[in-house]
Amino acid sequence: MEAKKTKIGLLVGGFVLALAGLALSMFFEQIIFYQFEQELPLKPGSQSFKKWRLTPVPITTSVYFWNWTNPHEMSQADYKPSFVEMGPYVFREIHEKVNLSWNPNGTVTFRTIKRWYFVEEKTNGSLDDNVTSLNAVAASVAYIVRGWNRFFLYPVSIALVTSGQELTWTKTVRELLFDGFDNTLQNIGSYAPGLPALDKFGWFYKRNGTVSADTYTIGTGENGLNEIGELKLWNYRKLSDMYPECSNTGGYSGEFWPPKRKKEDVLKMFTTELCREVLYYYEEESTFRGLKTYIYAGTNLTMDNGTKVLENKCHCDQDFCPPSGVFDVSKCQFGAPVFMSYPHFYNADPYYRNSMRGMHPDKNKHRFYIALEPRTGLQVDIRARMQVNLYLKKNSALSMYSQVKEGFIPVFWMENSVSLSEEYTQGIKIMLKIVEFGPFIYYGMIGLGCLIILGVIFLHFFAPPITEDHKRNGKIQSGSEKVIFNKGEEIQLTGHDENEINDVEYKFSEVKL
Repeated sequence: MEAKKTKIGLLVGGFVLALAGLALSMFFEQIIFYQFEQELPLKPGSQSFKKWRLTPVPITTSVYFWNWTNPHEMSQADYKPSFVEMGPYVFREIHEKVNLSWNPNGTVTFRTIKRWYFVEEKTNGSLDDNVTSLNAVAASVAYIVRGWNRFFLYPVSIALVTSGQELTWTKTVRELLFDGFDNTLQNIGSYAPGLPALDKFGWFYKRNGTVSADTYTIGTGENGLNEIGELKLWNYRKLSDMYPECSNTGGYSGEFWPPKRKKEDVLKMFTTELCREVLYYYEEESTFRGLKTYIYAGTNLTMDNGTKVLENKCHCDQDFCPPSGVFDVSKCQFGAPVFMSYPHFYNADPYYRNSMRGMHPDKNKHRFYIALEPRTGLQVDIRARMQVNLYLKKNSALSMYSQVKEGFIPVFWMENSVSLSEEYTQGIKIMLKIVEFGPFIYYGMIGLGCLIILGVIFLHFFAPPITEDHKRNGKIQSGSEKVIFNKGEEIQLTGHDENEINDVEYKFSEVKL
């Protein structure tokens, strides 16, 4: 009876172990990632909120200026502008989210403060280096009024001359970036409606340490992790005023990506400087600090002018759609002739490099890429690289621009780089290692459970029965043909003849129970 209970207990235990292993195989990964995913949505007090509100890892911003070395040779018939790269001028960049408003529909509205701190020891050069580049203010005026009647262009031409404007300017790096410098076209709006009137000009003038003018509303992930970081509204609107025909305020803010990334995914990131979403395509698999990553990068499709990617067509001006490789962001920059590209016109039509000197595109130096850990969707390494170019437009009605050679003039390019430290990646690696080890656990449980079940079945059908006499006097070992007595005495049975059996019976009689 006890043996029967033991078999039943083992049989039940084997079934339970196998079923538990089977259930674990179905939910093991979800169990491991459950706590991680609980902390992922943006909500006050969560780990992701703390890291999102104030960047835990400083962004390294490197600025490279293009020094225009031969503007005085423009009158030559075979003229090509020549440029020399200067820098990098390195800054440590911190982002802080302010004016937060939590909305009942699973979104949060906020603005951003960006702070830049100069890192002299990593800089090649000085902020007092002089750079010669295209006069952005005068070029903007000339570009905005390009379609005006000649009668109205005459006073603009006079204003450009009397205000002392020249085709180029030579300024220090600090003036061109954050400090700004006085420009005599103070009331520029009267010459080119739409351009803001500023007391100084600088590419990032009054942007260091000030609250951004842009307001963002993004998904918190409360309604599903696929919505975390998804841009819902930009300046309280779903559509861009600059490109009303394009549904281009979608995509993600670029700080969060949903988990479970696939190679066929296309990352859609909204870029404020371009007033539109930009597409990044899977390019290769790589590793970062021991983590497997998917690299999504800006390709020739990203900067396509609509020839290959039809949805890009609506961003191209009907009157002027340049070859693939640049984004026309003039509508996003008050009408100024600003065109964005990758540094050195990487992944652009050869037209750009062939029309000037000094461009040497290199994938390792100039590619824009985002490295994601695919299971968690975490960004582990980013190199955001973009170049600012101005379009020099010829205009016979404006004396300053009547003899210029039309074309693109690169001004500067920037690299924003951020990488997760070993401390952050270590936690991810441990979690992924546990998931990787999971099959050994649940398949082992299933295998052990099945072995126990098979063992019980084998004993039930093939093991010799145990009689009451065996329990009292000893046991017969199968295969060895031995009779073992309680006192340890044994007799080997060889032929099983009658004399041996009688002898065994005689010895049984001598055993004292």
